[in-house]
Amino acid sequence: MEEYSKYLQRVADNVEILDDELDNHDDAAKDVAKSIMKMNDGLEILSNNWENWSDVLTNSTEESEEYHKAMDGTREAVANLLDISEEYVRDSFIKQHLDDITDAANGSETAINELKAALLEDIVQKIVLENHIPDEGEQLKADIAALQAAIPSDLKVGTKLETKSFLDAANNLIKNSKLTVDQVNAIFDDLGFETHFKTTKKKVKQTVPKIVTYTKAEDLGEFDGRKLTRTETVSYQNGSSTFYG
Repeated sequence: MEEYSKYLQRVADNVEILDDELDNHDDAAKDVAKSIMKMNDGLEILSNNWENWSDVLTNSTEESEEYHKAMDGTREAVANLLDISEEYVRDSFIKQHLDDITDAANGSETAINELKAALLEDIVQKIVLENHIPDEGEQLKADIAALQAAIPSDLKVGTKLETKSFLDAANNLIKNSKLTVDQVNAIFDDLGFETHFKTTKKKVKQTVPKIVTYTKAEDLGEFDGRKLTRTETVSYQNGSSTFYG
């Protein structure tokens, strides 16, 4: 825990250094405070429960109720510790990193950083599957590497990053892999950034087919004094319509 406490103290020191800047950017100050509180909560919950949870995850069957409760608790704690959505902390990730989670529960900064790096790889794999990205996501990985390269080495906590190289890299990342807002948030959260999106309305051209439907009747004559008729409903496309919405 001592190592993690020192890490949080360095973060706090950086925030104090940036007091003047943060005073002028309330949103940035709130984001930093929120992240620190989430990390603290995650570590505290993990530290208090990990001995029991790890025993259950290691020795119980995956179908048992206690296993599901231990997995859900671990997922929530790890997500808070890494300041990321629970959706991106998969069961398989937890099972593959039990040792790192054990060290993180004891306050190891190294283990926490290793979990963050490993989780980024897991997030990429999830996005590749969801977005049907070809070549095992090589373009996505390259775009993330370009984004990381555009982050200044002397970047301090609470600083807004709006350089052209960083914004260009971020836009390329989003555009090339057609990322959703949630997917972008997951990547940036893992990298330690709080994202703020500017939304713009854009008219989208849509073309829909014109469908004509009619019913035709066929006279089958008479039977037992009654007129027999067979009906059939037919649909076919007759051109298309284009509209903007």
